[in-house]
Amino acid sequence: MPVNFAVEMLKMGSEGPSEIELAGVTKTETFLISDLVAKLAYAEGPATEESSKRKWLYLHMAWLFENRADDGSTWDKVDNLFADFGYPESIAHVVSFMPGQTGSRDKTDRRGEAWIAFLKAELQHFESSLREIQR
Repeated sequence: MPVNFAVEMLKMGSEGPSEIELAGVTKTETFLISDLVAKLAYAEGPATEESSKRKWLYLHMAWLFENRADDGSTWDKVDNLFADFGYPESIAHVVSFMPGQTGSRDKTDRRGEAWIAFLKAELQHFESSLREIQR
């Protein structure tokens, strides 16, 4: 997902060398991602604890989404993230133990849709924030 984010930033006109390098990372070069993301984070400057938590939650959720398994373990990991990040409202509709969700198949479909909606909304937020920083 960080690679896709870098590609989108380049499409929006960014010319940062770290973004260019990150956008070009291949599956055999994934070991480079963490250093490149760290460079981008350093360039952005200090962030509040809340904004950092928001970014890390997004990164965790995006990685889990891209690497989800059909065995149900992914949903357990989402539930754990919900607790680890202090029960953020932004992913409450994705976790398994929230009330008001009935029917296992419908519940799974709704959770998947909520997960996608969360990822899209957060990506829009970060893109908007990045455009403001670049001004």
